[in-house]
Amino acid sequence: MAVFTPPKLSARFQMSYKEDEREFYEEIENNLMQVLHITKRCDLHKKAVKVLEQVVKSQTLSLV
Repeated sequence: MAVFTPPKLSARFQMSYKEDEREFYEEIENNLMQVLHITKRCDLHKKAVKVLEQVVKSQTLSLV
C-alpha cells in the first residue's frame, strides 16, 4: 500500500463551495453555529476538524 504524505499547509486558508453546493452547506453551517453557540464560521470549521479527528482516532483504535 502506498504511503500518503499530506501536502504542506499554509497559514492562510480559503475554501469555496461549488454553486450547487453553496446553499446546502451554508444552511448546515448556520444551524450548527446556532446550536453550538459559535459566532465565527472559521471557528465552526476548526471545531469540525477536531471532532472528525477524534472520530477517526476512535475508529482506528477499535480496528486494532
